[in-house]
Amino acid sequence: MVRTTELISYLARLAFFTLAYVGTALISLQIQGNHDGITPIWPPSGIALFALHRYGLRMWPLVAISIGYLGWQVGLPPVTVIIAAIGNIGEAVLGCLLIRRFDIHIGQRFQDVVKFLFLPTLLSPLVAASVGGVGMVLGGVGNWGEFPAMWFMWWIGDVCGILLFTPLLHGWWRRPK
Repeated sequence: MVRTTELISYLARLAFFTLAYVGTALISLQIQGNHDGITPIWPPSGIALFALHRYGLRMWPLVAISIGYLGWQVGLPPVTVIIAAIGNIGEAVLGCLLIRRFDIHIGQRFQDVVKFLFLPTLLSPLVAASVGGVGMVLGGVGNWGEFPAMWFMWWIGDVCGILLFTPLLHGWWRRPK
């Protein structure tokens, strides 16, 4: 009985955060630049980091499912979608591991704010931008001459998403009843 309850709880969280990821992504895609799927602000990065930090690394499928659906919606080649999913999962996992490793208590102390800004916010998006940018080129969505611009837009979008949405969700979940 306990295992069934845990499974239902896990699946409910997975469904909730997947819907939040996809919903905010669809809104964010309305302001995309020259390449399908790359936007100047990507709230799903913050949502994924929060979900993995709050509920554990086992929440990674929310990113894979969401990226798969979004890639299909935008019409990206399967190779691009698979590589982008790997990069975005890597970003969320690395961000979560950095928060844990450096004992960052989001929004509690000035030193934690600085660590949050420089570690998961600025470092973890390097993974998604690098891997995802390569996926865009390999899938034929962009070319190597456009790679620096794609990489920078991807990185800045994920940085903004993490910087704005992870603390927001963290504060919302911690709010007293």
